Amino acid sequence: MAINIKNLQERIQKKIFSVSPSTPTADLGDIVEAATLATGSLRQYDSAGLLPSVTSTQAQIAYTKKDNAIKHKSANATTWKTLTTDAYAAGARPTPPTYSVQGSTYGWSMGGYPGPANYHNQIQRYAFANSNDAVDQGDLLAASMHAAAVGRTATAGLRIGGRSYPGTTYSDQLSSYPFASGSNVVASPTTLSAARAYGCHTPIQGGDDYAYVINHGLDGVYSNEILRVATALNAAEADVGDLTETILYTAGGSSGTYGYRAGGYYWPPTSIKDTIDKWPFAATANATDVGDLTVARYDVTGNSSTTHGYGHAGMTTPGRVNTIDKYAFASDGNATDVGDVQQVIAGAGSSNGPTDAFVHGGLGDGSAYRQNRIQKTSFASDGNSTDLGDLVARSGDRPGSTESDI
Repeated sequence: MAINIKNLQERIQKKIFSVSPSTPTADLGDIVEAATLATGSLRQYDSAGLLPSVTSTQAQIAYTKKDNAIKHKSANATTWKTLTTDAYAAGARPTPPTYSVQGSTYGWSMGGYPGPANYHNQIQRYAFANSNDAVDQGDLLAASMHAAAVGRTATAGLRIGGRSYPGTTYSDQLSSYPFASGSNVVASPTTLSAARAYGCHTPIQGGDDYAYVINHGLDGVYSNEILRVATALNAAEADVGDLTETILYTAGGSSGTYGYRAGGYYWPPTSIKDTIDKWPFAATANATDVGDLTVARYDVTGNSSTTHGYGHAGMTTPGRVNTIDKYAFASDGNATDVGDVQQVIAGAGSSNGPTDAFVHGGLGDGSAYRQNRIQKTSFASDGNSTDLGDLVARSGDRPGSTESDI
């Protein structure tokens, strides 16, 4: 049977154009071998400067001795390319998709403590763009607060563990709710390895694939573990390191490459912390102490812009504060005081918008004990928060929170 050499060469050239940084070395070898068989030899040149013009009909793949490299013509025949892991054969390397911890459209609040002596199961949603009240979007599996962690995928919010009412029952449940439909939470068949609660109540994520559980209670015992949970909710959590302290009630943050926790509380004996920890998403490693908040406190509410982490309000001695702290992701160091929330609160929920930090609910002082206020703080300029609207149900004491892009 006759072989159409021209057609074979074209097919090999398409293979060359499909090369990417993820192409296995063995496949590259097969491409070179196929080119050699199709053309009779792999053309060799002493240096790249001796390669023929890219517009010529000569070799489309070649070897240069001086730099020990395999060369190929670019897809639009304007230059020779080197088959390396940092250059695509089909032209400019596309920008890989990046994960942003900032949502674009809505903030969400899950459960909470309207009091007295009860929790609620409402999932509430509020818009970032306009000043308005939240709306009820569905229900949790049970009335609860104090999630071990919360998270999100591109299409759904996640709730991990928690504490149910009545009593102090901890949960090992993993559950999710779709952003688009406004339906109730759905339980995952996978559960945590142990019941956990009292964790960070805003998402700590560097991508769509994993969320992190920190500063949580493990069956009533405090823990310093950093746990990673697949957002597909299809596997047990993995222990990937330790915080610098055994702690509860901290503010979480995400830079995209590192997770952060700020402040916190340990008891007994009572010890209120100002520590800022960070740990890498890319490796299994313990956290390191990289700075301090301006005021040692717990029940701090965390937010993240693309460049900074935030700690809103919180509880200290002798009471609650309204301080807004900001710390930089690009360089380690202490936080700075950049403004105030509208009243002294602790344990509020939060969501990250594209341009603003949103804080909702929380426990205030006196007649303002259980809050339903939604307020926002600008990422672009330091200053005090402003009032956005109200939650449907008061959600004092750490309602689970997330944000979405729908």
